[in-house]
Amino acid sequence: RTDDAIRMSIPAHAAATHVARHNDQLLPEDDGCSAGAGECAVEGSLTCSADGLVCDATPLPAPEGVETSCNDGKDNDCDGDVDGLDSDCGCVPDPATEVAHLSACYYLDGSNGVCDAGYSMAPQSVLEFIAPEFAGKTYKHTQSNNCCIQHANQDSERQDWGMVSSDCNGSGPFQSGPAPGGAGCTNANQNKSKQLTLCGSD
Repeated sequence: RTDDAIRMSIPAHAAATHVARHNDQLLPEDDGCSAGAGECAVEGSLTCSADGLVCDATPLPAPEGVETSCNDGKDNDCDGDVDGLDSDCGCVPDPATEVAHLSACYYLDGSNGVCDAGYSMAPQSVLEFIAPEFAGKTYKHTQSNNCCIQHANQDSERQDWGMVSSDCNGSGPFQSGPAPGGAGCTNANQNKSKQLTLCGSD
């Protein structure tokens, strides 16, 4: 084979600055390679075979069959897409204001129970899973004037989550996420003009 044909058998991700002839093959001097994507990725080495240069790495099993951990910055199902960029997560969150969980995107806003088109008030129970992810995010549109979180089930549950004092009605971005009892919000029923509201995609 020609040198050009042999070079084509070297995987594109094997970064080689120099090659040397080995058993009539061109073998990269730094013969590293990898197999798999995301959390399945494994490093290996290029070896010579009858079919050309091959990578001896075997990908790890995927931690998740489908992406369900949609806020951890990882490609858990090893399909090359991370968090909300994975179609399994069901939405692509606005990185400034939203977090993704399972098949929905969520945001906080000083909107007194009003959500954008395609969104509706979400149950406060979801905050158990997503609250820390709001650190570094900000209001969707409007700064709140009361930081007890209005939610979908408050007729029966009242408001049991709020922003901690450092973020309560602050201008954002949030330093941390909401907390149970934050700002004294336990069994509260606040309804201010810019009440902090939890919205989720439909």
